[in-house]
Formats: sequence, C-alpha cells, structure tokens
Amino acid sequence: MESLGHGSYLIIDGLGSQSTTLSLENAKSFLSDLASQLEPIVQPQFTVAQLESKEEGYSVLMQLPESHIALHLFPACQALSLRVFSRYDISLESFTTALKEQFSLNRVSSHLSNHCRTLSSKADRRLRGLQGDRNYTSVRLNKSLLF
Repeated sequence: MESLGHGSYLIIDGLGSQSTTLSLENAKSFLSDLASQLEPIVQPQFTVAQLESKEEGYSVLMQLPESHIALHLFPACQALSLRVFSRYDISLESFTTALKEQFSLNRVSSHLSNHCRTLSSKADRRLRGLQGDRNYTSVRLNKSLLF
C-alpha cells in the first residue's frame, strides 16, 4: 500500500497556451524558479518523461527533500497541469500568477488538498508513476476523448 504524504497539495490546470511556450526548456526553467521559492538552498533533481514526439509533450518531475513538483505539457491541446506537493506553506495565488505569465495561459483552474501519494525512492517507479499521472491528466484535460 502506498503511503500518503501530508502537506499542501496543489493542482493547477492551464488552458489556451501557445504550443511554443510548452517546451521542455521552459518547463525546467519554471520548475527551477518554483524550487527556489520552496526550498532555496537545495539543488533540484529532475525526472523527465518524454513521449514518442515533441508534439505529444513532456512531463517533468522535480524532487526536493520536503516537496515535489510535476509539470505535464500537452502542446496538441494547448494545455498543461502543474502539481505541487510541499510540507511548507504554498501560495495558490503566486503559483497561479507565475504559471499564467510563464506559459501565456488564457484560463486556469485549481484544486488544493492536504495529502498526496509519496514518491518512490526508486527511479523506475518514479518514472512509471509520472507516466501514469500524465495519462490520467491527459484524459482529464482532453475533453474530446470523453465523448
């Protein structure tokens, strides 16, 4: 059974981004900036899940000692999803504003809770979890798949 981490768990979905802003480099830059806000003295560790082609997008996971951040990019449907878990206080407003500015989003929606699954210490399990989370998010954001 997976254990749950307790802290702030924030999900922000963004729509209407230009596909040019949904690049891997832009995602890593954005996540590094967020990491410096959450845990400024720590060097982040990235896990990247790349699909068959750039058009399908990327998912990037950044693991910190007391936080983790995942960003799923979907250029084909001009959407993204940011997931932030931290044992520190996080500001929904500042994260939403930063996400809108970095990726030129037209619309965002968010959800905040106080627990989430913990990350595995094994790299292959983290990658599998990231890919599973990406698949779920893809179906949730791509309304055309639901009908």
